[in-house]
Amino acid sequence: MERDMNKIIAICAAQIYLWEQERQIHAICDCARERGYEVMIYNLSVKMDVETSHSRGELSVFSVIPYDQLAALVVLGESIRNDAVCDDLVAKAHKNNVPVVMLDCYKKGCYNIKFDYEKSFEQIVRHVIEYHGCQEVNFIAGYRDNDFSEQRLETYRRVMKENGCTVKEEYIAYGDFWEFPSRAAMEKWVQEWEAGTSRRPEAIICANDMMAITASNVLQNHGLRVPEDVIVTGFDGLLLGECCMPKLTSAKNDAAQIGLNVIQMIDDHQNGKCTNVYDIVVPFYVDYSESCGCEPVKQRNLSEEVMHWYGQREIARYKSYDFFMMTNSMSDGHSLVKLAESFQEYKDCFPADNFMIIVNHNFYHDSDICCASDVTDLVKLVEICDGTFTMPLERIPLEKQLQCFDRIRACTNQVIVVPIHWQSEIYGYMVVSHDAAKMDYGMLYEFSMSLDQVFGTVRKQAQLYSLYVKDALTAIYNRHGFYDELRNRIAKLAGKRKMLFMASVDLDRLKFINDHYGHIEGDFAIRSIAQAISDTAVEVNGICARFGGDEYVMCLVEEYDKANLTFYEQYRQMLRERIAQIDRESGKPYRICASCGVIWEELHGASDIEHIMKQADDEMYADKEEHHKRLTQKETKE
Repeated sequence: MERDMNKIIAICAAQIYLWEQERQIHAICDCARERGYEVMIYNLSVKMDVETSHSRGELSVFSVIPYDQLAALVVLGESIRNDAVCDDLVAKAHKNNVPVVMLDCYKKGCYNIKFDYEKSFEQIVRHVIEYHGCQEVNFIAGYRDNDFSEQRLETYRRVMKENGCTVKEEYIAYGDFWEFPSRAAMEKWVQEWEAGTSRRPEAIICANDMMAITASNVLQNHGLRVPEDVIVTGFDGLLLGECCMPKLTSAKNDAAQIGLNVIQMIDDHQNGKCTNVYDIVVPFYVDYSESCGCEPVKQRNLSEEVMHWYGQREIARYKSYDFFMMTNSMSDGHSLVKLAESFQEYKDCFPADNFMIIVNHNFYHDSDICCASDVTDLVKLVEICDGTFTMPLERIPLEKQLQCFDRIRACTNQVIVVPIHWQSEIYGYMVVSHDAAKMDYGMLYEFSMSLDQVFGTVRKQAQLYSLYVKDALTAIYNRHGFYDELRNRIAKLAGKRKMLFMASVDLDRLKFINDHYGHIEGDFAIRSIAQAISDTAVEVNGICARFGGDEYVMCLVEEYDKANLTFYEQYRQMLRERIAQIDRESGKPYRICASCGVIWEELHGASDIEHIMKQADDEMYADKEEHHKRLTQKETKE
């Protein structure tokens, strides 16, 4: 399907499974779909405010953004929480003349959508003090020295002072925006109230919803009523706040309006309606609800809600168990091909109907995946489209990576791209179709973490296996690896007539090179012959091995009727020409040359292998004797 590449919006965010990010992304995607834009979401599993080896690996997903094909880049800056990362995204976009919309993070030269936290929070504080007439009000702040926390604390102090209310330091606690420190602060206050060392406040204003929900729970646990005895308010508009009893008075941004603003900015730029970037301030809207007394507390069927959340917990538990079993099973081995095959068994665990994994050279090199040659090449490992599983093992040039998942993009015109890595060792990424109605971002997070562990474990095991079966000096198979790979290929042709081609190769005059030029030069000559053999075998995927100090083998096992006799007949000359080329290009003061014997016969059983190999050795020794007759006594090049 032909696509308009100028209609792609890339969204960069972290932790999209969190409620606030999820609401905003859904809104942007809904508006983008209505305006005919395609969306690609690049997600980090962690915020970037603390650098770790894991976070460095996560950042790799931003390296595959196709800037030259974007209509716009949208960055959820507050979710990423790293100015350097955001600056880099902006710089790369501007280098490609791509407009950038920054959400909740101001950057010069970008379209900026800012949230009016301060004004909205002030509305809540004034509502408690001026509308409900509370004079004694406690405050639970977030982290010390945190900008949001300090700003809200300052608003509380200012409004209290304007209304003639006393602010004492014992009225203020720090809950670190989370449950446990908030609970500790509340328990301390309750003890003081009960002991009579301080007065119980009329209201408790909290800097976010999680601390407010905790405060309400602690009050009710001690027999105090909310809002009759103590008013409680929050901020942020968490879904959990709407499920509490009483329902929490809070404030949240208008996600739908944010989505409209983002797409309008992109439209304005695309259509040339604006010559300069501009900023928009989006206010929060306050929901004056039950916990402040503006609405009567409605009795809810708590058993129904408990059953709902219990059901959600059970679904998550079963999914976690599935991911655990998948991780255990798929991590058992070193074969990357078998890893790819195992995805079919666990495709029901995948977080979307359409799914793809792309791996890079760091993952597939020195493995049993042999379909890519250039270090910049990617490989499409597995793909599921509409429930159909395929294992393409398809080579993808770096510049073609966007087109390689056209089928998945065509399903919803919206995809999520997630990195695959083990700590800072990067293996590639997965692409899943994004359907807001079906997508469970939490399950996507769990699945991606399991996938990272699987790929990391299998890659490490593949590296250990490579040390066991590969020759350290030449990087081709050793004797053990040769027989292991030959047995595997023979097994794949079980029940069919088979032809075995065998080439026995021996480096000429290794002792002379070692004695006159040193073992480092001898190692160079050994590697040179291994390179020549590998080069001649690459087109036919031959098995190359170093059997000893200067002995090599290259063989092919093929269906008898498909045997490449022309290759067999020309191999010795082909190898000689490649060795001669390496010799000329090396600039060494000695000759690099080798003797070679070739044989091919029908393979009836395992016992034939040694017989055919012996014949190839005999041919090689005959060739070596001819070399000795022809070679001049002069040991260096003319």
